[in-house]
Amino acid sequence: MARPAHSAVSVLIAFALVCALAAPLPAASAGEITPLATDLPGEPLSPGVQVAGTVGPSSIDRRVYSIDLAAGERVRLTLDADIAVADLELRLYDPATTDLAELARRIAVSATPITYPAVMEYLVPPDGSGTYYVVVAVFQPLVQPADFTLRADVDAPQVCRLSGQDRYATSIAISRSSFATATAAVLATGANYPDALAASALAGALDAPLLLVRDSIFTDAFQEMVFELRRLGVSDVYVVGGTAVISSATTAYLTDTLQFDVVRLPGDNRYETARAVAEKVRQLVVAEGGTVDAAFLVRGDDFADALSAGPYAFSQRIPVLLTTSASLHPQAAGFIEARDILDVTIVGGEAAVSPAAAAAASNLNGGLTDVQRVSGASRFHTAANLADHAVGTRGWATWGYVGVATGLGFPDALSGAAATGRRDGVLLLTRPAAFEPVAKVRMGANIGDVTTALLFGGPVVLSDALATEIDAMFP
Repeated sequence: MARPAHSAVSVLIAFALVCALAAPLPAASAGEITPLATDLPGEPLSPGVQVAGTVGPSSIDRRVYSIDLAAGERVRLTLDADIAVADLELRLYDPATTDLAELARRIAVSATPITYPAVMEYLVPPDGSGTYYVVVAVFQPLVQPADFTLRADVDAPQVCRLSGQDRYATSIAISRSSFATATAAVLATGANYPDALAASALAGALDAPLLLVRDSIFTDAFQEMVFELRRLGVSDVYVVGGTAVISSATTAYLTDTLQFDVVRLPGDNRYETARAVAEKVRQLVVAEGGTVDAAFLVRGDDFADALSAGPYAFSQRIPVLLTTSASLHPQAAGFIEARDILDVTIVGGEAAVSPAAAAAASNLNGGLTDVQRVSGASRFHTAANLADHAVGTRGWATWGYVGVATGLGFPDALSGAAATGRRDGVLLLTRPAAFEPVAKVRMGANIGDVTTALLFGGPVVLSDALATEIDAMFP
């Protein structure tokens, strides 16, 4: 039975994360829900137990179930029915739901058009433990009541893929897996990397997701991002970069139409933007009674080293400063000197940040600035070495969660670095087809401590074979 497609521009859309090797979840429908006093808490849904029910024929008919889920668990919902009779919809709502009319509380909805069995998967974020609600609803009026079966399987996955149909949907999927609520969000352009490289520390200072934004309010991707802001309960939106990357029309829409409090952190170039972000991180940390006396220093004309530092910038609220390779950029030097930054970690080899730039940094603050370099023979080695440094030398992270991202592109790793940092984990970079040998060796050496590997991006950027290879590493 065919269904009409739904326009994401005309209605806010919910996207959910997808774990392991499942296909991405589709957008939420535009169907209206009439609240009923008897909707919640619904019938208990026990993991591993199939239930049978009947729904319809009216379009407002539904069956509501409840299931308790803990942080880090993955729930797999399977709905089956006779396609010739049943045009149904499977919906998942979060623990903050008070009635089913709250569109912002809807995490995921089954595919349009539906096929049976309809399968939905969701990974519970670190702050997401609670009672979730599962709804089997009539999508369009039925000729007769429809019989269905529903099953919920719950596990703690060793490997979980967080992905969407594109980089924007992937960033939303990562956000959903990492934050149940947030008062703030950090937005960076998904079109290019320079302004976004410093954003992880700001997200960490705010305990906020880092979302990629398409700079047009008339796109599905933008409206999906807005829905995610609403789901989180965001009031403050921080925009990284000037009007050339995220337009004033976009921020005006966020402010005037959507009523978010918007703070833009601009710069005339990537180095100034990184400095502006660093100053805001320091302001936020100091306002909470903390201090900022450390910084990462990375090249500004490539993305890999900055992405590798992202989880630790988030978890430790350490600013990421950008520099030219040959010499220390004045913006980076100015922040280190003016803010008494005595602990600088250079990420990358001498071709990325030259000895001259390192020496200039060490001469700041009267020569008291301690400069350490973490590098490797390639970007993959650098990320692996930085993970070891973060855990073994600094105590910034643990091997409990391992984020895995392609080292050949920036978008998925950008949001993924913040998600990894929120879990106090480490980030490893790889090529798409198979797990990079140095990353595999390093993860293998610590596999006894690893609870979950989070793969950021779909099978094009991280292949199914790679996912299977990582899964086989677990005892």
